[in-house]
Amino acid sequence: MVLRIRNVVLTLGLLLSLTSSVLASQPARRPYLALGDSVVFGFIDQAGNAYGNPENFIGFPDYVGQILGMRDFDAGCPGETTGSFLSAAAPDDGCRLFKFLAPLHLPYLTTQSRFAQSFLVNHPTTRLVTLMLGANDLFLLQKA
Repeated sequence: MVLRIRNVVLTLGLLLSLTSSVLASQPARRPYLALGDSVVFGFIDQAGNAYGNPENFIGFPDYVGQILGMRDFDAGCPGETTGSFLSAAAPDDGCRLFKFLAPLHLPYLTTQSRFAQSFLVNHPTTRLVTLMLGANDLFLLQKA
C-alpha cells in the first residue's frame, strides 16, 4: 500500500513538472511548503546512524522543488496522522517519537498545522503547498 501511495505521489510530481517551464522562469526561487507524513519526509529502512541526519531522507518535495525551480521546505514527520497534524493530543503513528529521537528537516515544537500557518504568514510569496496524510490513519485503524 505504501508503494502505491508513493507511486501516486511521484505521478503527481511528474504532472506538476509540465508546468515547470512557466514557474522556473521566475527570477527568485519561491518557497514551496510540503506537509505530511513519511512520504513527504522521505524514507530509509535499517539505516542505523543515518537517521540522525534528516538530509539522508529524500522525499518527493526534493524532486518537486527541483523540477519546479522552487525552494522546498519539508515539514513532514514520519508517523503523522490527520489528527496529530491538527492536534498535539490526537494519536499519531510514531511522529512524536521520531521527533524525540531524530531531527526533522524543519524544527518546530507545535503541530504541523500551526507550523504551516506561521510559515505562510512569514513567507507570503509561497507558491505551492502540498499535504500528504492518510496512510498512518489506516495503520492506526489496523492496530485497533
